[in-house]
Amino acid sequence: MVREAVALVGSQSIIGSIDAKLVNGEYKCAISDGLEIIDISPLELVKKSESLGCGEIIINSVDNDGMMKGYDLKLVKQISEAVSVPVIACGGAGGIKDIEQVIHQAGAHAAAGGSMFVYYGRLKAVLISAPSEKELTEAGIFKD
Repeated sequence: MVREAVALVGSQSIIGSIDAKLVNGEYKCAISDGLEIIDISPLELVKKSESLGCGEIIINSVDNDGMMKGYDLKLVKQISEAVSVPVIACGGAGGIKDIEQVIHQAGAHAAAGGSMFVYYGRLKAVLISAPSEKELTEAGIFKD
């Protein structure tokens, strides 16, 4: 199916999405909203995804998703070093520093964030927000 989609619309339009979970010290792929672990590593799956023609990869840490305590830098680094296509980190963003780390330290090309843009303050009130252009520029993430 991936090869057919790539042939139809081009690899730049096809993004492989992998949910990963740490199980007994090893990364494994997860399905069914992270509830079912399958016996394949994210590293194996990302290489397969690239070989099939995926033009980008989203790697999501199920363990960190929604926690707002930072990305799994080890996982993202492992994945970004294994492929030549852009890698988007997902799962764990709590602030601009987390985005800065995952891009500059783990080699992600982009970072997805959800909770950090919605939940705010000590009580985690709902507030839709985004980092300013100035914050992104100072962190070396946004360039004119």
